[in-house]
Amino acid sequence: MNLEQVLAKIEETPADQGQVSLKAILKTLGGRSFGSFLLVSGLIILLPLVGDIPGVPTLVGVMVFLVALQLLLGREHFWLPKIIFKAQRR
Repeated sequence: MNLEQVLAKIEETPADQGQVSLKAILKTLGGRSFGSFLLVSGLIILLPLVGDIPGVPTLVGVMVFLVALQLLLGREHFWLPKIIFKAQRR
């Protein structure tokens, strides 16, 4: 899957009340899209003003670490703790 296809899939992700959740993006990209998730995480941090929000770089960094570690361990699908999904709704 190339970058254009990844971005098109993310754009097709259904929004709930004008917001797209991380869980919806992960479901749209599929379980085996480690590289896509790591790329999207980096793009989120590059957005203007997003990196200035307290806690966002740390949260994204933790997610990247967890996904990269699972990739190194040879898992077929990545897993993120539910607390990350709950933290997004605040």
